[in-house]
Amino acid sequence: MAPDTSHFDEEQRFRKQAARFQHSWMSNAKWRKVLSAIADTQSNVTRCEFKCIDSDYITEVRSPQSRDIEHVRFADGAFQPFEYKWIEWLRFPRRLKPYPGVGYIAEQDVEALRVEIEASADAMLTLDEEYLWLFGYTGRAG
Repeated sequence: MAPDTSHFDEEQRFRKQAARFQHSWMSNAKWRKVLSAIADTQSNVTRCEFKCIDSDYITEVRSPQSRDIEHVRFADGAFQPFEYKWIEWLRFPRRLKPYPGVGYIAEQDVEALRVEIEASADAMLTLDEEYLWLFGYTGRAG
């Protein structure tokens, strides 16, 4: 019977994907600090989107909560169990439509969230007209 090499194969796949970026900004400890700040926020930020380094798919979810945060990965639930190291970025929209098909537009206080994240950890943040961006990786190579 051949040994199980699935963990080795997964790690090789991760290293190949991560090598496509010039900068890696987050460790598991930083992710836990930042995600905990997001979970404990006093701002009205309830929705976010994220993208992983191995996909072009953008996933919209509720903002992380304390029960979602484990040592090196998200708990099984809204985020599915995957390791933080796969996150290319999280972004928090200033304005969003919380109800599909309804014209109501909700506002999220991303400026307040930015202050709370900055107080929790040294993170790569960018604020633009549409989003507060939290980067795990930047500088995609060719």
